[in-house]
Parts: sequence; C-alpha cells; structure tokens
Amino acid sequence: MNKTRTVNEVMQAWKDDERTALICEDKELSFAGLIRLSQRIAGALVSGGISKGERIVLCLDPGIEFVTAMFGVLYAGGVCVPVDSSWPEERIECICSDCRAVLTIKPEVYRRLTADGTGSVELPVVSGEDECCVYYTSGSTGRPKGLSVAHEVLFNYTSPFEENVMISYTLKNCRRVVSLLNYAYSFSLYDMISSVRNGLTLIIASQEERQSPARLGECIMRNKADALSATPSMLLRYIEDETFADALRQLKRICTSGEKLTEQAAAIITGRTRGQLIAGYGSSEIRRRRCSMWTAGLWQRRRIIYGRW
Repeated sequence: MNKTRTVNEVMQAWKDDERTALICEDKELSFAGLIRLSQRIAGALVSGGISKGERIVLCLDPGIEFVTAMFGVLYAGGVCVPVDSSWPEERIECICSDCRAVLTIKPEVYRRLTADGTGSVELPVVSGEDECCVYYTSGSTGRPKGLSVAHEVLFNYTSPFEENVMISYTLKNCRRVVSLLNYAYSFSLYDMISSVRNGLTLIIASQEERQSPARLGECIMRNKADALSATPSMLLRYIEDETFADALRQLKRICTSGEKLTEQAAAIITGRTRGQLIAGYGSSEIRRRRCSMWTAGLWQRRRIIYGRW
C-alpha cells in the first residue's frame, strides 16, 4: 500500500500523450488534452478563491465535461462530491448542505470555468492523506450518508497490482473501456478513474445510448470496446437485443457492480460472451481503512476465485 502518492501525480505521466483518453459520442479528448483542460479548470477554481480541502459538488451528465471537471477539482486541491444531475433538486440541495459545499459545478458553471481558466496559477500540493472525494450512499436504508475518501485510498484502489483483480485483469487484456455506471456512486467513479489513470481509453456512453440496448451495442462495436462495467439487471435486460448481444461477444471483460450477481445470472451472461465475467463489490467499505479494500470474484465454470488486498 502506498500512503503518499496521488492520482494527480500519476496522471502527469500522460501530459504529453496524444492517444485518445476519452470518447463520448462524436467527441474525443487526448490524455494531454485531458490534463491541460483539467488544469485550466483547476486554475480557474483557485483564481476564484477555492481553497485546498473545500468541497465542490459535481452536477453534470456523464461525459467529457464530468471527467475534466472532476480532475480539475482534484488538481485544485478540492474535494469532489459527485451527484446525479437527474436527482430531485431537493436531494441535491440536501447533499450540498450536508457536505458544506462551497460550489456546485453545473453546465453553466463549467462553461465559465473553461473560459476563465489559466495555466499560470500555482496549484496546491496534494498529499495522500488529503481528502479527495465524498460520495453518498443511495439512502435505501434511511438518510443518504456521505463517505469520505482520501487520495491514498483512491490511489491504492485504482492501482494495477495482481491482487486487485478487476484492474490487473483489465490492464492485461483490454484497451478500451465502456463506462455505463452512475458516477454518483463509488464503484463507477473508481472504474472511470482506474481506466484513465492507467492509460486506457474510456468510452462514456451518452444518456440515449445507455437507455437503448441497440444503440449501446452500436456504441460498443463502433468504438471497438473490449471491456464493460454494468449492473447485472441491465445486462440481463439488454442481452435479449440482437445488436447488444453481438457487441457482448466482442468483449474481453465484463464487470458487474451495484447489485448481487447470482450464479443463475452469471451463467446466462457467460453463455453470451467469450470474455471474463468479474463480480465487483465491497466498495462502500474502502473508506474505513487507510489502505483501500477490494474484493472481486472471477466466474469460471461456476466457481469463484477471490482476490483480496
């Protein structure tokens, strides 16, 4: 476990890399472009008076804007609090109040930050012990609770060592990851960050593509994706669509999260793909220890092989 390094630091390895980092519909952004734009946003935040450790709510649709805003907040030394832009306004306001956010980044704020940003501002130094994000539970058992995560936890959670099953397997076998999960929840945020920080291309499905199995299948095939993360229930619904089923067969890795993956569901999904099915879970517990905890099961012939760290 590393207690000092941060994702901010690792990202600098890609500052001159012109390979494609992000794809969303017809938009693309290179790794170098991602870092430049994120640091531009960070400069605008710092120039606007944001101090290290202050919490900033991200209320944007999944897309290039969300990813660059998130890294912009991290580079500025701020703390990301992602919310779902489709949530009721009352819930978003409650979260803003509960976490004591000093700013909410919505589309109009994002446009201002990217217009006003400057790379000449000195950005704060961030350490592993600093807080980097707060995500809220679904509230299914009561009032949503905010869980704080430090930079060192995010760094370790997204590091590709052998026991970190999902990430190590993905890096060995895949190059282009489709993102479907809701960034307001922990696993999807880590799935997104682990792809970008490890040099993989992240394909962010649009809202329309997420809602249509045929369009999602077209997105996967058009972008030559080889990895996908989704909930088991979505996979089981969409798998009946011929286009999506064809796309599923080209994937090398499918990771499920957000719901329990039953043996019956695993058998159906693995019967439709040549790729490896990985059950990811346990992300809510990572904030309880300074070293992050991750457990994943690789489904092989109805057995689960566990990897822990």
